[in-house]
Amino acid sequence: MSSVHYFDCEGPDVRAIALALKLAADLATKGTKEITIFLPTLQQAKGTVLTDVIGLEAAKKLSKGQLYKLGGATVKMVSDRTYSEYGSNGVVVALWPSTNMRKKLERPSYEALVIVPWLKEENYDWAEKRGAKVLSVA
Repeated sequence: MSSVHYFDCEGPDVRAIALALKLAADLATKGTKEITIFLPTLQQAKGTVLTDVIGLEAAKKLSKGQLYKLGGATVKMVSDRTYSEYGSNGVVVALWPSTNMRKKLERPSYEALVIVPWLKEENYDWAEKRGAKVLSVA
């Protein structure tokens, strides 16, 4: 069974995203060495707190479908529209998952799932049902 990790935060939390990406890189080095950043839309890659964490150049590359290296892992970025639940996605970092994103994550096509919610009440129960390890940002 795939491991699920849930950051206990909400809103535009720079620290949570940085910790989530570090955790994903650590988990990925033990497996396929692949990380998939899963966003509601690719436009959220640039000009948001994600850009503050990964930098503008990385955000631009990823939003164009190019790959990026992070701690020995290869990172790709997908949106709700382009995510495929068929095949392997390595370690998935789901940023601000919507209802539709959660439906796609029902089929575990990943080694591990790291969730950074926008609103706790929309994601906590879902993550808890999947046996998520709740992680503090503090």
